[in-house]
Amino acid sequence: MSSYPPRLERHAWRRTQGLPALSVLVGDRESARKVWSRFRGSESVVLQSPLDPRREWLRRLILENDWPARLASLDDRSGLDQPEREARLRSKGRAQLALYLEDHGCPLPEWLLETVLDWMEMSPANLETQLLRESREDVIDIQRALIQLEGVVLPALLWNVEGARSWESDLAVLIDLAAEVPVVDIGIAVTGSYLDEWLSGPESRMRAMVREGRVELTSDQDEMEARTSLHSERGGEARALLAQWGAGEDVVASFECAVSASQGVSDVEGEERARSAAEAFLFRLLGMLPETAGRFELNGLVELPGEARQREIDLLDRERQVAIEVDGYYHFQDPEAYRRDRRKDFALQRGGFLVLRFLADDVVVQLETVLATIREALPFGRPRDVLAGS
Repeated sequence: MSSYPPRLERHAWRRTQGLPALSVLVGDRESARKVWSRFRGSESVVLQSPLDPRREWLRRLILENDWPARLASLDDRSGLDQPEREARLRSKGRAQLALYLEDHGCPLPEWLLETVLDWMEMSPANLETQLLRESREDVIDIQRALIQLEGVVLPALLWNVEGARSWESDLAVLIDLAAEVPVVDIGIAVTGSYLDEWLSGPESRMRAMVREGRVELTSDQDEMEARTSLHSERGGEARALLAQWGAGEDVVASFECAVSASQGVSDVEGEERARSAAEAFLFRLLGMLPETAGRFELNGLVELPGEARQREIDLLDRERQVAIEVDGYYHFQDPEAYRRDRRKDFALQRGGFLVLRFLADDVVVQLETVLATIREALPFGRPRDVLAGS
């Protein structure tokens, strides 16, 4: 069971799809802060008026990233490994560094690049001046730039409000930022009485977005309990299926392990345990079913055209070129992990593989659907001899 409202997971999914989402946490400030911290961890930035939300986000973006490491990732033609590229970049003077980045297609807008160079020189005196000059267009430029840079840490914002005079103006800035950089997690902590009074005003785009993002902290705790109940109900259905299929003790024990792990998810480490448990159970189950027995390898390695290193696949049908990947909720909240998965999917598809992805949670609560999808997909896999002759 997640330790924060499941509705936040839906907001996170929207952001991975490039869709703006504003999480409006309705309750007391301390509860909102705790929920948001569990949701976003150390990347959270808690703000309250009179700070400018957009400017503070840009400040944290600049100060919290290892820019030499991020910018060194642009130099993928040198044949050097990442530490060597970073060392070479750090050894350059400002003028040399600017030319180097220009030659390697640095995607940062000029004003942000100048600010980053100031910071890398440990002389951030111009930071405030540059931030004061930033405009909406600059932030949109950043959105395009960050897509091209690997490993950039995007601070998450939680803005506290309770009757603030600048409520509507700051809210407008937050909504604009959500639209300009959709991958950023943006939350608002507000009491129910203040929010209800404000929502009673004339309908507007701003009120519609706030209403859509509303997360009642108390009622969403009930939703988490409902999710646990769903695990129990669907888990019972899956147990009946396993008994019907004549599953052995090892498969049943592996399923119970997956159920237990999925109910205890509260952080990235817990999710990794749940994902691994679901992956191991699915491997054992496919190994006992007649139509899939002996077909899948657990964590199989494959070589792909144009790639220097092998790729590891959660469940690999090497003969029919079918790759099954098991993911978790936290995984989808990390934009870089999402981009990495899309690159992996493309590399596998280019190599002739059929790629299936399932949530670890669904392996427990939607087992019959997961198996039906795998059975339906298997005939479309392409044997290796067909690929070799194409």
